[in-house]
Amino acid sequence: NAIRFALLLVVPLGIMFGIVFDRLLRGVLNFFRRYSRKIRFIVLGIMVAAAYQVVSFYITMSIGLASTRLPMMNDAWQKSLLFIKENSDDGAVINSWWDYGHWFKMVANRRVLFDGKTQNSPVAYWVAHALLSDNEDEAMGILRMLDVSKNKAFDVLESSGISHVRSVEILQHSTPLQKGEAQKYLKDILAMDTVDKLMSLLYSDAVPKAYFIVSYDMLGKLGAISLIGNWNFTKGDIWIAFKEKSPPDFMRYLMREYNYDAQEAQRVFQEVSLISGQDAPRWISNVYALAIETFSNKYKKDNSLLFFDNGAILDLDNFKAHIMRGKNNDIGIPYSVIYMKDGALEEKILEESNMPQSLLLLTDPKNSSYKTIFVDKNIAKSMFVRMYFYNGEGLRYFTKAREEKTLEGNSVFVYTINWPMAAQ
Repeated sequence: NAIRFALLLVVPLGIMFGIVFDRLLRGVLNFFRRYSRKIRFIVLGIMVAAAYQVVSFYITMSIGLASTRLPMMNDAWQKSLLFIKENSDDGAVINSWWDYGHWFKMVANRRVLFDGKTQNSPVAYWVAHALLSDNEDEAMGILRMLDVSKNKAFDVLESSGISHVRSVEILQHSTPLQKGEAQKYLKDILAMDTVDKLMSLLYSDAVPKAYFIVSYDMLGKLGAISLIGNWNFTKGDIWIAFKEKSPPDFMRYLMREYNYDAQEAQRVFQEVSLISGQDAPRWISNVYALAIETFSNKYKKDNSLLFFDNGAILDLDNFKAHIMRGKNNDIGIPYSVIYMKDGALEEKILEESNMPQSLLLLTDPKNSSYKTIFVDKNIAKSMFVRMYFYNGEGLRYFTKAREEKTLEGNSVFVYTINWPMAAQ
């Protein structure tokens, strides 16, 4: 899907077009040499006109395309990255999704967790998991682990003979914990030398200054981010075993590795047997979405009621909400309403909900205005939502350092990460 590499074909295709046209022109003129000069000029004119039509078509199309698009690198990105460069030393790390990692290195001249060359590394899972998490301690713990040693903690566990599935489970359990709690947990399940190695990677004193960037482009990438960050390694392992082993060996594998009894192993076998290779990723993981098209900052207010043009109706007194849907104006009730109150993120769960989405209520304190957008209920309180839509308000470890707007009004946020003391 790397369409950008098609640009490399422009020069050779242009040269080939010129060669083909030259040879075609010479061949046609040689063929019509026996005819009068007038006919030869007519043929030449027709060929030049045809070539002009082809070239002008592509030129016109290119101009039209260029006039509707702005450069991906813009002032918002430039100012954000220069801010990091000017306010950090060479050892600082930029945490974000991989797409613009090359920009970060070029403009800010700082290290990144991963970029286009390393997007298929295990770091992708951990960063995606941190973005989706609604536990700030977990997100901070994951980033601390990555910024110190990337995936070395996992490598330590796997090299000690622990399966990759169990290694991920151990790190998922450890990263949200404070140092003393993590050490106690690890001592109960691992050899002491392995514990010492892990603790130096998870709770190092040498944590670099770090930034986290969340940006408007991630809104459209949440599907891919959630597919990666929600990856169920147990199901992934079961799927691979199912594809590689015979049914009897597969059943024995489930009973040996996961302590399933024969009945449970048979149930899993039947379940996996019905899944195609195309559907396997959706069985292994969960994909969440944010309905960008439902964003609304236009509304009418009637006492405590807000009537948004995306169909949402919300009562500010009790934070109950519903939406009129479809041609028949069916009433949809979101799973919950998310809002800020006294610096804390609150969730009002609606008992009669019939929708899998939550409604984000966004308040602009400058002019007391409101905005709403529907998101999957599973990411309504995620770190991404909190940092992109709620400016990181109420977070302890992530402080908004800068926000830049593009010409279209989209935002690029730069957060500094406030690492807790390693002794904690």
